[in-house]
Amino acid sequence: MNFPYNYIVRGFDREIPGFPRFTVMGNAGEGVHNLRIRNITLEDDGEYQCQVTPMVPSVAIRASASLTVLLPPTDIEMVGHSSGSKMTVKSGDSFSLECVARNAKPAPKIHWFRGSERIREANQEDTEEDSTEPERKNTKSRITITPTHIDNNVVYMYEPGNPEITGYIEGDIVRANTKKTLTCRSRGGNPLPEVFWYKNGRQIDTDFVKHHSYTVNEYEFIVSSSDNNAKYECHVQNVMTSQPKKSDITMRVNFSPSNVNISSPDQVNVGDVISISCIAENSNPPSDVSLLIDGQTPPGVTSRQHKTPDGGFTTVANISGYEVGPTNSDLTVNCYASNQPLGTTKVDVKIITVLRPPSPPIIFGYEEGTVLRKGERRRLTCKSTGGNPLPDLKWYKGSKLLKTKTIKEADSSVSHMSVLLEMSDNGAEYKCEASNSATPNPLFNTTTLTVMYPPTGVKVEVLPLTPKAGEQAILTCNTTSAFPKANVSWWRDGFQVEGWYGPEKAGLYQGTITSYSINISATPELNKEIFTCQADNGFGTTTHDAIILDVHFAPIIELKEKEIQAKEGEDVVVETTANGNPEPLTFTWKKSGEVVMSGRTLNITQVNKDIAGVYVLEVTNAVGTSRKNVTVGVKYVPIITEVTHRRKVNPGSKVTLECVFEGSPTVEVEWKRKNYDMSRTETVSYAGKVKMPEVEDSPLYKKAAAELGGTGTLKCRVRASPSVHFTWFTKDHEPIDTDVHTRYEVLPSELVDNLNTYESILLVKNVTMRDHGFFLCQVRNTLGFTTTHIHLEGTTRPDPPLDLKILNITHDSVLLTWLPGFDGGLQQYFRVRYQVLNSFRYLYMDIYPRNATKFWVTGLGLGETYDFSLVAINEKGESDYTKESVQGTTLSKSPFGTRPPGTTTRRGRIPSLVIVIITLVGAALLVLNVALVTCFFKRKARKRMTGSPPLTEMEKAISRVLATKGSIPRVVTLAVSTIGGLLVIVNVVLVGCVLHRRRNKSKESPGTVTGETLSSISEKSRESYTNEDSADDYDVDAARVAAASTYLIEQLEPPPQYASRAPSHILPPPSVHNDLNIDAQFEENLKRNQYNAGLDHVPGYGTLGRRLPSSSVSDHYNTGGGDQYPVSTSRYNTYIPQGSNQQATIGSHAHPHYNGSLRRNMPQKLHFPKDYIRNGSMNNVVGGGGTMSPSGTPSGPPTESSYSTTGSSHTLGSPARNNPPSLSTFATDHVPQNGGTIIPIEQRGHLV
Repeated sequence: MNFPYNYIVRGFDREIPGFPRFTVMGNAGEGVHNLRIRNITLEDDGEYQCQVTPMVPSVAIRASASLTVLLPPTDIEMVGHSSGSKMTVKSGDSFSLECVARNAKPAPKIHWFRGSERIREANQEDTEEDSTEPERKNTKSRITITPTHIDNNVVYMYEPGNPEITGYIEGDIVRANTKKTLTCRSRGGNPLPEVFWYKNGRQIDTDFVKHHSYTVNEYEFIVSSSDNNAKYECHVQNVMTSQPKKSDITMRVNFSPSNVNISSPDQVNVGDVISISCIAENSNPPSDVSLLIDGQTPPGVTSRQHKTPDGGFTTVANISGYEVGPTNSDLTVNCYASNQPLGTTKVDVKIITVLRPPSPPIIFGYEEGTVLRKGERRRLTCKSTGGNPLPDLKWYKGSKLLKTKTIKEADSSVSHMSVLLEMSDNGAEYKCEASNSATPNPLFNTTTLTVMYPPTGVKVEVLPLTPKAGEQAILTCNTTSAFPKANVSWWRDGFQVEGWYGPEKAGLYQGTITSYSINISATPELNKEIFTCQADNGFGTTTHDAIILDVHFAPIIELKEKEIQAKEGEDVVVETTANGNPEPLTFTWKKSGEVVMSGRTLNITQVNKDIAGVYVLEVTNAVGTSRKNVTVGVKYVPIITEVTHRRKVNPGSKVTLECVFEGSPTVEVEWKRKNYDMSRTETVSYAGKVKMPEVEDSPLYKKAAAELGGTGTLKCRVRASPSVHFTWFTKDHEPIDTDVHTRYEVLPSELVDNLNTYESILLVKNVTMRDHGFFLCQVRNTLGFTTTHIHLEGTTRPDPPLDLKILNITHDSVLLTWLPGFDGGLQQYFRVRYQVLNSFRYLYMDIYPRNATKFWVTGLGLGETYDFSLVAINEKGESDYTKESVQGTTLSKSPFGTRPPGTTTRRGRIPSLVIVIITLVGAALLVLNVALVTCFFKRKARKRMTGSPPLTEMEKAISRVLATKGSIPRVVTLAVSTIGGLLVIVNVVLVGCVLHRRRNKSKESPGTVTGETLSSISEKSRESYTNEDSADDYDVDAARVAAASTYLIEQLEPPPQYASRAPSHILPPPSVHNDLNIDAQFEENLKRNQYNAGLDHVPGYGTLGRRLPSSSVSDHYNTGGGDQYPVSTSRYNTYIPQGSNQQATIGSHAHPHYNGSLRRNMPQKLHFPKDYIRNGSMNNVVGGGGTMSPSGTPSGPPTESSYSTTGSSHTLGSPARNNPPSLSTFATDHVPQNGGTIIPIEQRGHLV
């Protein structure tokens, strides 16, 4: 067969001589003869024939095929204009643009674009002409344009040319470790394209250079084995290409093996059958491998090759079943890997050790049975001879390996060990092991030492540790282990105290532990006495320890006087002393159960009758309380304080006369009346007014909870007058006596409100399951008593909050209040859930601080009805939501008169034509009304008078109309008059609204935020409402900021340690669309361009409509999407088109062509308290989260102290029925944390 091309016979061989790019492929035996041409050039264009040589008697056969080589244009040019240049033309003047694409085959097609919109071909004139290059074509395209104002700053663009790769010819072979440069060039394109290099689908180079009419990217690298069969791609793209234009090459590389390894056992025994392999790792072409053992090639060596994934080859030479013969030397293995085309050879050498076992070891330096003494040093030696390799020697003490060295001599190994004898060496077995690779189990020898050692110390124990006076105490002295055993004795003040030996115990290291005890009766006199224990076993040293006896006893009080009498006005001083253990001692003086003084001395100056009585001195320590009474008597003359002066009674009735008196000593009282029989009198008494105790029945005082082993706190609270006495009972109805029930502690009762509310607290320590149940609290005063049961249980999830109410409602906020339920024994916090009524999506917000019982939900929509419910949360979980939710409707009108910027809609606009029509109709009705009224009154006047003056022309016309219609009733006339008047009033109001709106528009264009406005927002965000209970009493400036729809914020990323789950019914956020509808949005785009241009004149502000250098982009913010529009480091504002329901969104752009947002950049470093930021997460984004104040009042604008949680963005606005909700939680930022200073506003978190 041969392949003639353009009547030139290429040849009959499958490798065509002289044409390296031409190769015949396929299975010749099956009759497949395909022609492959690599690196097609323009010269290959033409007709090809496959001819079959005729064989007698067959005739020749042939088939033809045409190859057409396509060439992209080498460059494209906008005639007379460089890429990216600008033209200045007058609106309405026509001009032409001409584009030329050169050197293509076939003739190229040219497409014009206005911005991103393709211009119809009917508007362009295309002509083809021959190129200066052979067999190529040029195309010229011309368009004529009559620009208008909407063509200002419009870019006319075209696609770039296909990439061209130079620096490597497909099929060439490159040697590894050489330097290579690949060049990719793309011609034309407006704007000029970006050119990137990819290797095997991974981007490797983005450094391209744009020239006048083309872009080039040169990739320089050192060729390695990884480049073999690697696919290098060049991608070219600009804004006109929907997909990158690509061109690629596949490189072939020759490289030597990266490594040569011998695989075999490191050590063998005589007679072992082993396998040895030599591996030459990846190379191209494959290497030749040779394997030698002791300088000779053993019989049975085989070689095989494996292809690697990157196009190289691995060559393996292997010999299996090699038997190790008797020898006194080791085996030497050599491996050689040669690569002839590269002229390289790599070698690996390995020594295989042939093993022989040594002789058993021998120990020198100690004869068993010899008694040694602790502290002596002994040298032991171990020796083993023979073996290949020479053995390693190891010393063991018991099972512990000791750190020693092995000295290897000509034919033996020796190891020396020096032992400083310790008590642990008594009975210790020392073992020496000898081993090498030929010994399956080590060879060993042992010796056991005998060492004498004294007790290292004694341990003194007292039972009980702190005996109380009157108790028996046992003092026990235990020695540490000793060999032989020790003798023990007790001593006090130099005299030996007899005792008894306890049972002996086996000690460490084959020693003995000795115990010796004495018995004493504890008295206060033995307190601080010293008892000493001594032990000796004949080693030559003794050991001892002493203990100071600590006897606890209640205080012993000494009083000089037990009764003191003093006259009124004198001073009284009572001196006391007391002794007790342990200290401190607390001295308290009481009178009638009331504490009057603390301290050792009772000092009363200028006594009077009120201080007389019995004073009790209580001295308390940990053991108990001792009491002594001191009677203080005050002598003073009797005093009558009150006498009944006059009473009016009926004859025969009883009368009571009162005489109130005081005096000491005893006062004798006598009633007298001249000439009256006093035997008819009797003495009566009466009691003052009291109030029986009333128990607080809140759930907080009905339950208590604690973890097992923790402390339970039970609170009993009552209202009563006069003061009360609390008595606590166990769940077994036993009165609690803290001296008996040591795990219970009753804290002193307190007056909690300085009026009549008392509280007592019972602490249950080390709570167990047996403590769970009802405890009884009994409260008594002079009028009576009452009881309440308090249930103690394990910690649980909290109970639902109670009595949820709405206290106040404004146009965008609701104030909630509630009563906390039982907290389950753990700290709890609350979460509010709310939704627009009849919607199916909820918003969730965590409430801080944790003890808040009022909460402002702000940022709500105007005139919307919301449904609120509350849940309590602690570490154990969540409670149920409140049984009944509450509903509230925000005010339908804002107190600020205008809607916030960005929230205006077309719905409220009234067309000017309607206003004009209503005005004209109102004026006509007014004129008609005036005419009817005038006619009515003139007719009445003519009926009363004669000789009436003649009628005017207007009156005659009205009279004719009235004559034809008959008499018009007065009611109709009044109705027409009233309607006309009302229409006039409506007309005046509408005209006023139009004038007011135009005046506002002239002052400030919609959607524009000036520097003064932003400054006002920043300052006013620190203000707060002044009245939490009033919906009408607003601070006007603060309210103005609260009504705004956009605020300066900080973007804060919450730590993952606070994570709340989103409800399962919440839907995912809507998908993102990047479509640009020019016709529908044309008017809004013009307004947005005008808006952005206006911001260019405001220092410190930027817009998102422009691409900024990557070096100036803050990593803090990302608008998402494939084409990133970075946010400048200055503040910026959002443009929201009129009529759009899109909310201002931070962190994500639901509509990327509304690509503005307002932010304040992150401070360089923020330091927040641990619990400052709390975070929950939601899967959705909502237009509005509402802001909250934990104190129960709005703080400045509602966003100042707000909490909300959101999954990936922060949003601003009221929740809409058709938008999914978001949740973002921030801790309070206006309350000092941990006693610190208030966090600056620049470092606060705000919900937007």
